[in-house]
Amino acid sequence: MLAFITVLVLGFGTGFARRGTISNLANARMPLVWLVFVGVGLQTAAQFIPGSANMLAYGLVIVSYAALFAFAGANWRRSGVGFIALGAALNYIVILANQGMPISAEAAARAGWKGPAAQQLVIRGKHFIDIAGGTRLGFLGDIIPLGGAPAVASVGDLVIWAGMVLLIQDLMHGPRGRRTIGAHRAVGSSATSAPGVIIDVRDAAPVGEARSIATDPGESVRIIRESQPPRARVD
Repeated sequence: MLAFITVLVLGFGTGFARRGTISNLANARMPLVWLVFVGVGLQTAAQFIPGSANMLAYGLVIVSYAALFAFAGANWRRSGVGFIALGAALNYIVILANQGMPISAEAAARAGWKGPAAQQLVIRGKHFIDIAGGTRLGFLGDIIPLGGAPAVASVGDLVIWAGMVLLIQDLMHGPRGRRTIGAHRAVGSSATSAPGVIIDVRDAAPVGEARSIATDPGESVRIIRESQPPRARVD
């Protein structure tokens, strides 16, 4: 929990430092974001599966990662999403290789979870305590003790957390390059425009002629054209 709070503090802190806003975060559009909640819900549901049906719990965890990867694929252009997908993939690989994420008993003890207490770190269907140290791809397992949390993390977890920090600050900052200019007025034109970006383009087109172009979703841009007086002819 402390690790997650730290991620939020870093993400919001960086976002505010870049002059981001909570409103940008609230208004951000991310396709298939509901799949993230589905994934979290599946892993939570796995906790309530009886120990005798451990393979069912394991199946729920596998499906939860599929949901996360689908979300990442739909949002891969977002800053940080690539890191989240990479970290999840590292965790997914070791889970597939061992039918669960191995938690190093030594690392758990160093984090404050000694002996039977280490079982409190286990999410059914996802984790198991590695006592013998003979797991496949053990270096990708939960081997990093976080004494202050207290918890045990994997390399993949660290990459995911870094991606979350980048994603939060990016969403707070808003669309790249977005600027609002003269939101409620057009220079030299009496035309009334919708809120958004207004660009005044002076050329030989008829006064008041306007057309809209698409930019970011939900943003309207109107180009107001104003005629110019004819140039004097010099013989």
